[in-house]
Amino acid sequence: MSQNQKLMDLECKLAFQDDTINILNDTVIAQQKQIDELMHHLQKLQAQMVSLREQQGSDPAGHELPPHY
Repeated sequence: MSQNQKLMDLECKLAFQDDTINILNDTVIAQQKQIDELMHHLQKLQAQMVSLREQQGSDPAGHELPPHY
């Protein structure tokens, strides 16, 4: 294999690796956006749960089992 052919093979491999890195980078960016959205929804749900608890009051007797248990 000539030096010229080896150089062309290396350049071809490098081009494919660059393309793969770009695809992986785009995937990571998309996943991070999904994580950010899910975190936002989770925070909203947590705030709703706190609000519901406050509306129900803090009566611990309401959460106890009846005496026959």
